Order: sequence, then C-alpha cells, then structure tokens
Amino acid sequence: MRYVDRLARTIQTGLGRTTAQWKGISLCGAAESAKLRMGTINISLPDEMIEELDGVVKEKHYASRSEIVRDALRTLFSEVEWTSRQAGTALAVVTMTFNVERRGVFEEINRLQHEYEDIVATILHNHMSGSCLEVILTRGDISRIRELAERLKAIRDIEVVRVTVA
Repeated sequence: MRYVDRLARTIQTGLGRTTAQWKGISLCGAAESAKLRMGTINISLPDEMIEELDGVVKEKHYASRSEIVRDALRTLFSEVEWTSRQAGTALAVVTMTFNVERRGVFEEINRLQHEYEDIVATILHNHMSGSCLEVILTRGDISRIRELAERLKAIRDIEVVRVTVA
C-alpha cells in the first residue's frame, strides 16, 4: 500500500472521520491530531530556491514549508507509482506546454495523437502568450500512455510534459 494511502487510512481510522468530513482540514493538522509520528529531515537548497519556495508557500496559503514539501512528495510518490506500474489500464491526463513559434512542432504533436488514437479520448488546446497549452485525456493500456508521454517529451521545443493518472 502506498505511503499516502496508509497515511490517509491511519488518519481516518484514528479520528473516525469520513473522506467528506476531511475537506478543508490540512494533512499536517490531522496528522498531529491522529498522533502520527513525524520525523525531521534537513535539506540544503540554494538561496534562490528557498525564496521561490517561500513565495509559493505564501501565494498558495500553505501552513509551512514542511506542508508544501509533504505535498510535493505526495505528487512525487504518485508519479513514481505510475511509472513503475507495468501493466493494466488507466485514465490519465497528459498536459504539455510548447513553443508555438517553432515550425512543425504542432504537426509532430498532431501526428503522435493520431498514432495513439486507441488511447486518446479528448484533446484540449489553448493559446497563452507565445506558448500553447495542450491537455490530452487518455484511457487505455498504461504502457501505451507512458509511451505517448515519452515520445512527446522527445519533441524539441515541448517545454513540459506532465502525466496525471486517475
């Protein structure tokens, strides 16, 4: 069982709350209430990264640096789990941004989307000041979804490719 699932189950069991009752409660506060033991780690970051981290903490209303790091780790654990799954089917969202000014990039992406039409369910495309945002909803064999994401990452001038698995 994944760490995040174990943590959620422990918290819910320890406090007798349902998932619906958890909305609006921070995981840190809930963990303290459930008497979960939290360890401490020290990390070294460049000053610029610390400044950016503090800015995101403030902008996104995280309770602390620790809370944002826990949130980032949950995302990382989810990504590691998805990339290690070898077989099965999944629902996933492939999100990417790319430079609209590079000739041929849109055509390369379009060609791949047609090549993977067995897993591509819906495509959303939007322009944002010199870049494009594209969201591809996929459903099907996880190895095909992973393959599509890797091939998109290989296209020059695609800035970010992110996969979120449901």
